[in-house]
Amino acid sequence: MASTMKGDGPREETKFESGVPPELPGRPSSLTLSDIRARSVLLSFVPGFDGHTAIRQWIVEAKVADSSVFQVVYNVSAPKARSITVRGLRPYTRYQMRLIAENVIGRGAPSEPSIAFETKQTSPETPASRLFAEPLSSTSLSLSWTPLLANQWNGQPKGYLILYKESAMEHWHEIRIPSLRASDFTLRDLRPYTTYEVQLFAENMFGRSPSSGTSRAKTYEGVPSGVPSNVRADLDSKRAVIVRWDAVEKDQANGNVRGYEVRLVPEQEWLRTDETRAFSVQGATVLSQKVDVCLFFSVSFIKNQLSYAR
Repeated sequence: MASTMKGDGPREETKFESGVPPELPGRPSSLTLSDIRARSVLLSFVPGFDGHTAIRQWIVEAKVADSSVFQVVYNVSAPKARSITVRGLRPYTRYQMRLIAENVIGRGAPSEPSIAFETKQTSPETPASRLFAEPLSSTSLSLSWTPLLANQWNGQPKGYLILYKESAMEHWHEIRIPSLRASDFTLRDLRPYTTYEVQLFAENMFGRSPSSGTSRAKTYEGVPSGVPSNVRADLDSKRAVIVRWDAVEKDQANGNVRGYEVRLVPEQEWLRTDETRAFSVQGATVLSQKVDVCLFFSVSFIKNQLSYAR
C-alpha cells in the first residue's frame, strides 16, 4: 500500500509461508477441453506448484488458425481454479492452447499444449457492407457492395442472398450468389419506372447474417406496355368527329405520360397509303380530340417521354 498526504492507496495482498520466500509458480498440466462453442471453450487443468504464494492470474495462450506462434487470448484472476471458461474466441477457427500461472514473483513456465480443436460455427455477424443500388435501364438495377473478409463468415460460407421487391408490394424475391468474392450483381427483368427495395445477407452453413439494411432505386422510364382503352368516335358534323378514349392504366404507362397520338385510317384500303393521318395530343389529361375527316377508322396511341406504344 502506498500513502500520500491525502491518505492510503489501494492494497495489494499476497500469501506466503513464514520464512519461505515466494518463487515462480510451476507449470500446469493435464489440459483437457470440453463444452466447445462458437466463442468459448472450457479448459480444465491440474495446477502446478504455486511458488509459496497465491496465483494472481491464469494466462491462456493459443496458436490461432494457421499461426505457429502462441499469443495471449485470455486471462482471468481465479487463484483456486481448476478449470477456466476461455471466452472471446473466433467462431469456426482452429486453436491450440497452453496455460501459464502468474504469482507475485512473475509468470511460470507454460504447460504442454492442448490438443488442437475448432470452435463451432455460428451465423455471420455482419452482412456485406456499403450496399448501393442504381438504375441501369428501364428494366434493370445495378447492385454493388463490399464483400466479407475470410474471417467474417463465422462458418463454412454459402454465399450472398439478395432480397428485392417493388416498394408497393409485400412479396420478396430471392437470388443467391455462391461466389464469396462477388461484389456486384445486376437485377434484370424488372418493371419500368418502378421503385425497388433491396436487402443483402451473408449466409453460411449455420445461418444468415443480419440484413445490410434496405437500399432503394427506381428503374428508368420505358416504352408504355398498354394503350388507351374504350376508344370511341362521335360525329360532330358531316365532316368532323370527336375521338375520345380512357387513359392508359397507370401500371402500364411505364413513365410520365406526356401525351397521345391519334391516327386516322380510311376504311378504304386503297386510300390508306395517302390519306392516313396522325394527330399529336399534348398532355396526359387530354382524353379527346376533334378532327375533320372523311370516312375513317381510328386507333389511339399513348406516348411517354421515351416513345409510344402501338
